[in-house]
Amino acid sequence: MRTIKVEYKVYTFDELSESAKQKAIESLYDINIHDDWYESTYEDAKEIGCKIISFDTDRGSCCEMQIGYEDTVIQAILKNHGETCETYKIAKEYENKILDSDGNIDSDVAQDFKQELEEEYLSILRREFEYLTSEECIVETILVNEYEFTDKGKLA
Repeated sequence: MRTIKVEYKVYTFDELSESAKQKAIESLYDINIHDDWYESTYEDAKEIGCKIISFDTDRGSCCEMQIGYEDTVIQAILKNHGETCETYKIAKEYENKILDSDGNIDSDVAQDFKQELEEEYLSILRREFEYLTSEECIVETILVNEYEFTDKGKLA
């Protein structure tokens, strides 16, 4: 048996040729989408009294949520989400519709509210995934972590 020691030059991302940079980016396309990339969105939903049970940003294209008392969720959104946020706009739209004339939750309106909220959280998850897998975000991760590469763009 024998041991062979191999030495090679390593380069920062900025030192790579354009083609090597592209190869590096392509090989690290999933670097930012580890198992819990969606946790901050789940936490955001939890803070307003909702729980995301499941989602599929691909072919299934759905987000399933459990929501607490609709009027409480609406108030939490209005308090914690900014006016330009789509969830805020949805909550504002349903704020005066959610209760019927007897002061009870209108189940049809509540279902519509839930459906719109699920659609918006699906959009949030999609945008997050798209950003995390974007060239811009991949390059940012490479630079922040000071990764080094071979001249062909392979992670050293």
